[in-house]
Amino acid sequence: ITVTLGLKKLFVPALVVLAIVAAAFIIWQFLPGKKVFKAPVIENSVAVISFENLTGEEKYDYYRRSIPNLLITNLENAGLSYVVSWERMQDLLKQTRRREGEIIESESGFEICRREGVQALVTGSINKAGDMFAIELRILDAETKRHIKTATSRGIGEQSIIETQIDELSREIAQGIGIAQNKIDESKIHISEVTTESMEAYNLYLKGVESYFKLYLDEAQRYLEEALSVDPAFASAYRILALVHHQAENPKAREEALIKAKAFSEKTAEKERLFIEATYAALVEADLDQSLNIYYRIIEKYPKEKRAYFWAGVSHYLRGDSDKAIEPFQKAIELDPDFGNALNMIAYSHSHQGDYDKAISYFEKYASVYPEQANPLDSLGDLYFIMGRLDDAIEKYKDALKIKPDFGSSLMLSYLYALKEDYAEALNWIDRYISKTASPGRKAGGHFWKGFYHYWLGNSEECFAEFQTAEDQAEQIKNQSLKAGIDALRGWVYYDRGDFDRSRQSFQRWHEAAAEQLPSFQKSLKALYLLYIGFVDLKQGQMDSAQSKVKQIESILSDIKLDNQNNFQNWMTLLKGELWLAKGSAQQAIAIAENIEAPPFHSYNMRSGQYILYNIPFLKDMLARAYIKNDEPDKAIAQYERLIAFDPQQEDRYLAHPVYHYRLAILYEEKGWEGKAMEEYEKFLALWKDADPEFTEVTDARKRLAALQ
Repeated sequence: ITVTLGLKKLFVPALVVLAIVAAAFIIWQFLPGKKVFKAPVIENSVAVISFENLTGEEKYDYYRRSIPNLLITNLENAGLSYVVSWERMQDLLKQTRRREGEIIESESGFEICRREGVQALVTGSINKAGDMFAIELRILDAETKRHIKTATSRGIGEQSIIETQIDELSREIAQGIGIAQNKIDESKIHISEVTTESMEAYNLYLKGVESYFKLYLDEAQRYLEEALSVDPAFASAYRILALVHHQAENPKAREEALIKAKAFSEKTAEKERLFIEATYAALVEADLDQSLNIYYRIIEKYPKEKRAYFWAGVSHYLRGDSDKAIEPFQKAIELDPDFGNALNMIAYSHSHQGDYDKAISYFEKYASVYPEQANPLDSLGDLYFIMGRLDDAIEKYKDALKIKPDFGSSLMLSYLYALKEDYAEALNWIDRYISKTASPGRKAGGHFWKGFYHYWLGNSEECFAEFQTAEDQAEQIKNQSLKAGIDALRGWVYYDRGDFDRSRQSFQRWHEAAAEQLPSFQKSLKALYLLYIGFVDLKQGQMDSAQSKVKQIESILSDIKLDNQNNFQNWMTLLKGELWLAKGSAQQAIAIAENIEAPPFHSYNMRSGQYILYNIPFLKDMLARAYIKNDEPDKAIAQYERLIAFDPQQEDRYLAHPVYHYRLAILYEEKGWEGKAMEEYEKFLALWKDADPEFTEVTDARKRLAALQ
């Protein structure tokens, strides 16, 4: 079908379309989301953006970032003006959504200046002719883009950049933005005196920092150690290396690095020196209050330093103040809405408070911003585990390992499969964790966990062999806290086996080592030691001694507040209940045990082997045994059924001890429920197929099962 249209009929609709387009354009100009925010101009402020590499050689591309970073550090330390840090510029660049990445081009730079209220923009280039390196910079008015000044510096060899050229150009910039010459002459513009004398070391350091904040610890350690091999007095590199060793559970190496960082800290910029002091206070002196005070000093002087807010939040968090941690984390996120580390930690803080919806939203934001990183997925796995969504947690941990096979999520996967009573998979994942990690501290922790699983399955020989491996490796790196944790767990293994002398000796070694490492926690450690020995006293029939321990513990607890108060109260209730049972008063045991509130489990605590102790005492069926003594078998059955079943609504994440199946099977058998009894006997015998022959439960279960069959 053909239709003939006159020119007017075509022209009128065209006018309508043009009018709509014009209106849309006018409206678009005034949309709030499209209007670039312009901050008030800060006097004598400057931003130094990426330099061009005009050498014609790709190997010098790293100068595009390192030269601006050095200029920024020099100018900031001189205190002559407000200098936008490289990281702050990256954050502002991300917020404009123009582009993301390390390189900051001129147009993006001008937009950053408008958003931050910066007066002058510095850009430039590096060139090379033979052995001569030449740096040219241009200073521009950020508002008008008017050229203010050009400056050039030349030197022979790469070393000239850090030896002379950065200082020369820093003075040119200060002069170009209007700083008086006498102030420039008096200022501390000497970059090699506050960083390093080696460009190679500096570039390796920048790579190490980048890897560390992705939590790619092996890569970070390699870059930082290479930087320090070039410049053994590079204080900033020692600080970040100490943080890497801290994450890798290598306290000896961490302390050595921090001692060196502090020794060389006079050769750092003021802000970096404060960061070193704060880190030293937290990780060497174990003084979180002092560390927190220093971070707030940094914030006072550098209010846009997001990492100071971040570490202040971490300090609150480590002190058990997750509610106080939220404010500095939130401030860090205001400065950089895509700050992955802060998104991660504020999510954990909300998780601590039970606000899982907020925690999920922050974790998901973290994952969406950094889809190529493993940590956001691992953190989501932690949260799903805390919420009881085990299959979702498993999926996230495995997704994290797809991105980075050595990330460490295997440790959590092993615990999840143990929680499902699939110990073959649990051991497979712990073996993978041990084989994939390069950190000796984490390897030792992996063997510690493996030893725990073997004992859980009744195999003392394999348990003690793994403990010895873990202890030997911990000794090599002087990880005294891990060695102490191994002694504590040995004490409980000996306790279960009835070897009371060795149990006491192990607990004594643990207490002495822990008290030496944590002198400010003497009272709480004493209370915990008395608790452990109280269980041993009771099992040996020394009821008066056990009762005395309870009174001593209560006296200590009246004076102090423990971070793990709920967990400690739970242990105390178990001990008191066992005392009542030993005295023959099942009703009294039931009365106190029925009100036990199991303490919450935070899966990120698994990163350290000491949290194996979360599952002590291994057998927590005191209430069920009290019901049996009180001739209430139905309640005892219900209690054992609760102990072997995973309940996502409960906050605890205890592993189900295999012996529960055996004791439940006996109750089923006594009720005449033969099918159920056989099922529980078979489950128990499958789990304890490699158990020590001296455990009478295995022999008895076989006889009972055979009789039922």
